Amino acid sequence: MSTTSRQAAENQAGAKLPGPSGGARPNLPARREAPLPANRGELSEEKRVRLEQLAMRANLAHDLAKKAAVQFCRHSVEAGMALMEAQDLCPEGAWLAWLADHFDGSARTAQRYMQQASEVILLGDSSAELTLNHPEELSRLFSGALKRLQRQRTAASARGQSPAGVAVTHENGDVAFVDHNSSPEGDDPLATIVALFDELLAALRRTIASGQWLDDGPFVRDELERIRGDVDVCRLIVCDARAAAAALV
Repeated sequence: MSTTSRQAAENQAGAKLPGPSGGARPNLPARREAPLPANRGELSEEKRVRLEQLAMRANLAHDLAKKAAVQFCRHSVEAGMALMEAQDLCPEGAWLAWLADHFDGSARTAQRYMQQASEVILLGDSSAELTLNHPEELSRLFSGALKRLQRQRTAASARGQSPAGVAVTHENGDVAFVDHNSSPEGDDPLATIVALFDELLAALRRTIASGQWLDDGPFVRDELERIRGDVDVCRLIVCDARAAAAALV
């Protein structure tokens, strides 16, 4: 039998082998190869010119967006300052009525402006100048916060300190308490998460106050504060469970 005939016979025999469930093995479709990227050298002159025009258009819009974000920050803080002074001048209980009659924006918008202005007042001139302009640079906040947390853990280890334990709930419902004081890793996950959120929130407030990231900064800050609140609730549940377990011993 020739090599070609033997290969064909083996392929036919393999196709009739039973599958894992005992039935005949199904005929699998042939694997599709991923399409190769387009060769830019094959672009027509018309397409190359159009791509250059689109790049210029995108870069111009990007530059205008950055400038608009800074202007938005300055104007929103100015509006917040005016609204805070107006609130102080209004009689008790008349603030919302005055706001509805005299402010063109919604009450929620006014609240955001006033919150931004209050953060600028609290931070004063001590706010660091950050160079964040767009949401995709949020990863820089995470990396910086993680580095600071790592330095804090290293310093704590050098002083002989160790975070507290944490409760671990298994699938059967049993709760086990891991004592990190006897663990070489010694990290409380919830404490680490809370510390990370605190670092991120502080960085976001400095960024917003400095007028660098107002397009999406307040939204991200509000989301971080909401999630951090949920983490705090989880920590309270863990503490209650730890106390209940200690009382049973």
